[in-house]
Amino acid sequence: MSTPKLDLSPLSTVALFGATGMLGSKILAALLNPPIPDYKPTVLVFLRPGKSLDQSLQGHPQLKTCELDYAKGGSALVECLRGVDAIVSVLNGPGVAAQYSILDAAIEAGVRRIYPSEFGFHQAYRAPGDPGARIMPLWDEKERFAQHLKLHPAVDSGKITYTFIGAGDLWDQKPELFWCPWAQDLDSYSVPIVGDGDALADWSDARDVANYVVASLSKPSLSVNTHLNFPSETFSQNAIVDLMRKYVRGREVHPLIFTAEEAHRYAANADEAPKNIAPNTNIPVDFYFVVKIIQGSGTFRRPRWECHWDLFPEVKRTTFEEYLKERFAYRCHNGVYRPTFQIIPGFFAQDHPDADIEAIGAVSSRNLPLPPRFGLLDESPDRWDNFRAQITDLIASSPEDTTYKVFYLSRHGQGYHNVGKEAWDDYWSKLNGDLEISWGPDPHLTPLGISQADAARSAWMLEVPHRMPVPERHYVSPLHRALHTWDKTFCDHEILAEAKLSAMILEDLREEHGIHTCDIRSPRSVIEGHFPPPRYAFEPDFSEHDLVWKPDERETKEHVKERARAVLDRIFHNDGEIYISITAHGGGTFALHEYLLDLAFSPLRLIGILPLVVKGSIVRSDL
Repeated sequence: MSTPKLDLSPLSTVALFGATGMLGSKILAALLNPPIPDYKPTVLVFLRPGKSLDQSLQGHPQLKTCELDYAKGGSALVECLRGVDAIVSVLNGPGVAAQYSILDAAIEAGVRRIYPSEFGFHQAYRAPGDPGARIMPLWDEKERFAQHLKLHPAVDSGKITYTFIGAGDLWDQKPELFWCPWAQDLDSYSVPIVGDGDALADWSDARDVANYVVASLSKPSLSVNTHLNFPSETFSQNAIVDLMRKYVRGREVHPLIFTAEEAHRYAANADEAPKNIAPNTNIPVDFYFVVKIIQGSGTFRRPRWECHWDLFPEVKRTTFEEYLKERFAYRCHNGVYRPTFQIIPGFFAQDHPDADIEAIGAVSSRNLPLPPRFGLLDESPDRWDNFRAQITDLIASSPEDTTYKVFYLSRHGQGYHNVGKEAWDDYWSKLNGDLEISWGPDPHLTPLGISQADAARSAWMLEVPHRMPVPERHYVSPLHRALHTWDKTFCDHEILAEAKLSAMILEDLREEHGIHTCDIRSPRSVIEGHFPPPRYAFEPDFSEHDLVWKPDERETKEHVKERARAVLDRIFHNDGEIYISITAHGGGTFALHEYLLDLAFSPLRLIGILPLVVKGSIVRSDL
């Protein structure tokens, strides 16, 4: 039988399946910004109905999308694939089975290369007492498709070619709290050590894998009908602990030991495994322990001559130490990285740049009701389940340096300083009150302000039965009016579980200070007397007395923005929680950053509540 002549011309148009996943999003980013300078492919992203890409990618000159239920195959998929040179599949789980339909359509459409979903290191598992080895279902599904592809007549005839990319265990699996705890922002870190903690295993940075895939696409003759392996580094579980202790400063890092016997037992019966594992992973518990016991045996690594590091020298390998340096660089406060923040529109009526906050009803300065569903655009019965799923997808598909949080921004109810008097700024604001009321220092809520806080609570109570995500962490200004508003809104009823009924008091959340007596805060001991622990906690180094208010100088708007940024930095860098409540002040007092200031807080008056989805990204800075 003669050897077929293969078409090894450039792979200029690439179809990507699974682009919204953890690894798929990184491959998409590498395709749009390739490590090979002269390779600029056109990228066609296939999306299942209801899925979407990050809005920042809209209008990209190299990018096209096709929304299609591609698992069904058929003529529609064939037509979408016409003109495509190569397919990269990053499908996982149930999506792997769709590759059979994709392959059939690709062959009919004339696609010349396919990269099946691989990107791992499949292993045979030998349990104690087993007469032979077996392969886990998640690996077996990929192995069966690989066999189907390699022996396919279209491959044998040269009509289509393939490339498999192998890697180590991915260390930057952001959604995996138990598998990759270092990828999370936690108060302390427990790092699983399974079997021999000194045994070596292959690991990979997902960005390295993505760059390697693109480099291999750029040189089809070097990657045709082969299996290429690109682990980033080989190291032990104990080395992970040592490096984390070096770079995760100010937080405890301790090993969580599982013996080999325990791992085999949990692999055989996942129900016996510790109960905190399953809720913190999307990966089956038995599969987790199979992978980890193989790593702990020293066999989860390839001989160096089976690794293809030198084939594409443009792709550099990241070390785990380099990853940790970058991951935790912001904790060093050395100016290497600076976060940027952006409202993600399309969820709420108030998140559009042209939104009229008062028309929407997100403020109640005239004691008007809050908007239905807090402004959520989705009116369906499953609206909050849909919202939660969208947020989960955003986080799972985001790059390593990006995450998303949902902020519930609340302004306090009416205080005695809000009653309104002529010549307020010029005269009355500098006094503590008049013959009828007192508004300084640190005024309380008026009866109307209390009723407004009750109305906010009622608004929550209407949506919580529809599975609205409740805040997982709460931050409050130290001024009485904000603390009382938070207390009336969230405490003494069933919005929050008892474990979530706690708020952190932050100095940076206070009102714009200086000159106005209403903005003098009470001493810490007085605050603590009215709002005692454990429900209320002060941030570290919170002073007893107000050290920032000055009788003859008003805080500048720029300094207010600096405080706002400090709060955002703190939350995005330190908090693993997604849903964050902030109860503070109106006007220019608190803003997420300059854009959010103009959109969100400047029109926020009297118990306004603005849920917003905010994207935080770490970018290089020369400062």
